[in-house]
Amino acid sequence: MTAPEVQGAVQGGSRQARDAWKEDLERRKQWSRDQRERKRAEREARRAER
Repeated sequence: MTAPEVQGAVQGGSRQARDAWKEDLERRKQWSRDQRERKRAEREARRAER
C-alpha cells in the first residue's frame, strides 16, 4: 500500500462516507452492548431458577 492511500483514510473521502462509517461503528457498538445485555440476562435467569 502506498502512502497516499493510507493518508487521510478516515478524514479523507466524502462527508457521506464519513457519516456512514460513524453510523456503522455505532451500530456495531450497539450490537455488542445488546449481546452483553442478553448474556447477562441469561445468567440472571439461570441464577433465578436455582
